[in-house]
Amino acid sequence: MSDQLKLVGFASTVDGVDGQIYEAAPVFSDRPDRLMVARGLDWDVSGSHEVSVGDEGYIHFIPTHDQVVVQPGWTVWIAGADFASGLQGCSNTRRQAVSMMLWGRLALRGLRWHAGPRSEFAEFVAGLEADLRAALYEAIFDREELTHGEASIIHNLYSVLPLKERTDRSIASGVYFSEIRDIARYDFTRSVAVDVYRCFPSNAEFDQSVDAMRAELKRPRLSETGRSSPDREDMSTVLMSLLSRLSDGAISRTGQSWLQELQLPVAYWPSRDADINSLAQTTRDRP
Repeated sequence: MSDQLKLVGFASTVDGVDGQIYEAAPVFSDRPDRLMVARGLDWDVSGSHEVSVGDEGYIHFIPTHDQVVVQPGWTVWIAGADFASGLQGCSNTRRQAVSMMLWGRLALRGLRWHAGPRSEFAEFVAGLEADLRAALYEAIFDREELTHGEASIIHNLYSVLPLKERTDRSIASGVYFSEIRDIARYDFTRSVAVDVYRCFPSNAEFDQSVDAMRAELKRPRLSETGRSSPDREDMSTVLMSLLSRLSDGAISRTGQSWLQELQLPVAYWPSRDADINSLAQTTRDRP
């Protein structure tokens, strides 16, 4: 039919998109002798313009056998090869990974693509956001997952989602970088949240929000063991009891590992191996 709009490609840069998921403006044909490119993501036919010489540099074509009919306002959903493989490798996003495997595939960089209304893309991303945030918070407080498991993969996927609301993501990234002791990336996340996105009025407000979320997430884990949240004196007592059972050599080799396993905030960490040895010796000398 003459009024059908056949999707033939999309207009977008593809440099550096391997780990991304995003929307692109469609390139469509409204008649056999003309190609049109949507002007922006919220588009209609009257506002689109005809493809001309010189536009080829940012237009990427879909194989003829995969071309579909689109409606005004639809966008082309693009997932980079690394993003798609990350979903497939994450145990908490199998549902979305299976859905994405049904998307079209381009030889160009191994991109996955799908076409649909913007509202459906937003729903897809919202589902991913909820699942990935829950999975990230679960992995953060599983020491094995945090150091050797899926935590970094989950965070990488979560951090590139095209979200309009950035407060929750900023807090989640702050908690993640706090738990892996990456001060530089924590500071960068805080700076972006405060100075660029303006999600928080100050660095102190960001820090308080991260600390509150860490405390909230740890509370169920403490209650599961029948323990109340330990204060600083309780933590020191537990730490000294553990250290008193170790030789000096074992303390030097594994002191920091013990501290990480206890999930103590950085403020409770002795600053050097010598401090750990001293603390253990003090404990042994007690009557």
